[in-house]
Amino acid sequence: MNKIMKYKNNDIYHIDDFRRCYENDSCGHFFDKDALRFFNSKIGESSRVLDETKILFITSEKSKNNPRLYTLRMGCIDDKGSLSVFTVPEFQGYDTMGKVKIAMKNYDT
Repeated sequence: MNKIMKYKNNDIYHIDDFRRCYENDSCGHFFDKDALRFFNSKIGESSRVLDETKILFITSEKSKNNPRLYTLRMGCIDDKGSLSVFTVPEFQGYDTMGKVKIAMKNYDT
């Protein structure tokens, strides 16, 4: 059975659901088109719900003259009831999509 993250009256099954809730509640600028463009970031299709308060997902970033690198992120409900995004464990910590997907699969809360 798939795990479901719960936020207010929303069930979050996938990063797209988390992103929609984050944007609808104006939780920050992480998913803003301008911010993504500035950092040359892409949101990956893969995600993994850990429990009712946390979801893992992947981003990739490419800076000038450097290869695209990958970051594991955690979306969570913070202690104030808002949605937040954190980097797990380090920004651009993976050089391939395959490696970051394995890290997401093996991540243990």
